[in-house]
Amino acid sequence: MSYFWIKVSEMKDLNEFYTFLKGKSDAEMANLIDKDVKELVKKYGSDADLYFKSQIRLLDNLKNLTEWYFRDKLPNLIRQQSERKEKDKLLTVGDVAKELGFTEPTIYSWIKTGVIEARSIGMDGKRNSYRIERAEVERVKKGLKK
Repeated sequence: MSYFWIKVSEMKDLNEFYTFLKGKSDAEMANLIDKDVKELVKKYGSDADLYFKSQIRLLDNLKNLTEWYFRDKLPNLIRQQSERKEKDKLLTVGDVAKELGFTEPTIYSWIKTGVIEARSIGMDGKRNSYRIERAEVERVKKGLKK
């Protein structure tokens, strides 16, 4: 196996591969390819050209995959994770009151009567402190619209 492919096979992930490709000048890449061609000709003789072309296609596919991953896939994954965190966020009674357009005492009353499900997180002064899941707020919003 050539130096270039040994180097690529040692890489942990796409990010390392992309950094490797990006960090090489055209002259360095030409030098690596030249070394590979000489080694391939020694090893495969007249079939080296076909083998080398197939390796170049493979490298081009890897490069395209890497570019796609970092340009399209990774930003979408990060955005989805951020949206999931926002969706799963626990809200305070004050946040819920503002969002639903009611007072905090009303929200506390709804918690006590079971209109809104909330998690008790201990005492805050004289009364219980609660957190409400985003999904629960959305459920209550739908009920208020009816």
